[in-house]
Amino acid sequence: MAAGCSVATNSVADATNVNWASKDGYITLSEANWHYRTGNGTPLYADLGKLNLSRISVSDFPGGVGSSASFNLDSPRYMGSANDGLVYGTIRLTLGKNRSVTSNFDIYDFDMQRGRFLRNVATRIGNFVAGGGTPYSINFYGTGTIGD
Repeated sequence: MAAGCSVATNSVADATNVNWASKDGYITLSEANWHYRTGNGTPLYADLGKLNLSRISVSDFPGGVGSSASFNLDSPRYMGSANDGLVYGTIRLTLGKNRSVTSNFDIYDFDMQRGRFLRNVATRIGNFVAGGGTPYSINFYGTGTIGD
């Protein structure tokens, strides 16, 4: 799983064309894997406000409000929810005011990354569990809240 950082949607209106897997704005691991196997690369939409980002803090954004940073939600340091870590892996967040964050999209793709042995072992296991499939984007809308 890898983070992306281009075209932002951040609008509930942009998420009206969703399939069953993301209609509630929260994607479970079984939904993500099912869509990987059967979704033919079509995107899913997720409400960033439903992710548990409580282990990320303002101090994790050295540039302050308006700056962006990447977070591995599957690492012990930032994992607020095992499901979020397994579905999203590393995501890129932009800090707003009052501990709010936004994100554009994430790619569900089981990519291997040089120099990240333990992460790659977990990714291989995840790919085995998910089965064969087609990578797809998860487009975020709304805002999330980070911890203190």
